[in-house]
Amino acid sequence: MAEYISCADTAKLVRKALRAEFPGVKFSVRSRTYSGGASIDVKWTDGPTVAEVQPVVKFFQAGGFDGSIDLAYHCYHWRLPDGTYTLGRSPGTEGSRGIIPGRYPDKPHPDAVEVSFGAKYIFCERRYTMAFVERVARQYHERTGWPIPEIYPEPYCGFKPDYQHVVPNGSEPVADWYNRELQSTSDYHRQPVPVAEQEAPELEPFPDPETFLDGEAIPDGYLGTLYGVVADAVLAEEVLGYDELERSSRKETTE
Repeated sequence: MAEYISCADTAKLVRKALRAEFPGVKFSVRSRTYSGGASIDVKWTDGPTVAEVQPVVKFFQAGGFDGSIDLAYHCYHWRLPDGTYTLGRSPGTEGSRGIIPGRYPDKPHPDAVEVSFGAKYIFCERRYTMAFVERVARQYHERTGWPIPEIYPEPYCGFKPDYQHVVPNGSEPVADWYNRELQSTSDYHRQPVPVAEQEAPELEPFPDPETFLDGEAIPDGYLGTLYGVVADAVLAEEVLGYDELERSSRKETTE
């Protein structure tokens, strides 16, 4: 039988995953339990889009819903020995004439434990500051030339529906297009990985110095070639010594 992880403990895992994926972004993660089940609400302002956040948090959902046949289904996960989680079995809805395929992966590790998260659903809500909405509106207006719709005040910033102004050569309100632009524009910028944390490239083993006397080039990743084209002085001193390099260079010049 699968181990049950409460909704509150599931919310802790969601917070941890969000901190790892979006460092510096403030999220509100609240669990709710009620007679019909339990769920988690994730809210934030500006920052990443809903499309960027959902794959991170939806992973911890204990279920899904197939709207084509109005049927809910359950999902299980595996907890690995290192404390991480991976997807487990789920019956889907195809067996009930739905469109969600079942999933029955093998046990990923001999010591893996099957778990059932406590939140049936996880909902995302992104809010916007007035400054962000105005910036998106200005940028979109500069690209399209379309009039900027009236903006809702905070905390629920967005563009008010305005059916007086429609998209040129179309019937959709301009405000709908602005709202879609707002929803798809991310205000989150990932920090570059510090150079010290980047994996150093693997260099080829330095060959026998004697091979250079036949004019073999130094491998990629090292500086220059032996015969004084772009030879590195320190490298030359360590491999052959300055005197040997100088004699080799004079010999090349004479020939």
